[in-house]
Amino acid sequence: MDNHHFDNLLRALQETLVSAQDGLRKRNEAVLRRRDTPQDNAVLTFAIPRTPADEGEREMLSLPAASFRSPCCRQISMLSLEFQCRLTQSLLSGIGRRYYVQIANGKTSRWWRKAQVRMQILFMGMDHPCGEVLVEGKHFMEIPSFGAESAGSPEITAKRSKFSLFMDCLLNPWRPQRFILTREQSDCLRKILKQQPKKSVDGETAVPAKTTPGGANEEADTYGE
Repeated sequence: MDNHHFDNLLRALQETLVSAQDGLRKRNEAVLRRRDTPQDNAVLTFAIPRTPADEGEREMLSLPAASFRSPCCRQISMLSLEFQCRLTQSLLSGIGRRYYVQIANGKTSRWWRKAQVRMQILFMGMDHPCGEVLVEGKHFMEIPSFGAESAGSPEITAKRSKFSLFMDCLLNPWRPQRFILTREQSDCLRKILKQQPKKSVDGETAVPAKTTPGGANEEADTYGE
């Protein structure tokens, strides 16, 4: 199982949204170029009857095909991702408790469902999307707006290549991914979970296991602890 920072997940999703926006923008520009070229002279011809009678005279009407194309440019104004995830805590040497987020991938067991929570990642905006993260419907954290770097710069191209590989790894069902929160994020999440009732599955109340000191990798299911 691979471990990553939760902020890297948010940035990867943000980069994916911006890349999709760039793809739509390029497609719209290509359509406009074809519409403005002299070669795009296709014509649609309609035979309109002068009278209601089927055998009556017909008037031919020709209209340019380009006039039937939609002038609207497709854009993504909002992206919302909602999923179930499992939260665990670890005691690291010299560091307070931090949460790990593991996204539920496919069918989960009863043990998994006892410790899982609902998380939503919401992005808004087109050129510089920003957003927020919700946990069990409550505000968890803000997502800052995307930087104003040039879309064609080598640095941005390298970043997007890196994040594309990260997304491919995330979507691999045979290699689970965990995302560690910062200390500040963990403290905020802990306050939210304390306000939630205990999870139960099939009438059984989920009792979180306690983390014992002494190990760097000791973990416990910590919903609502």
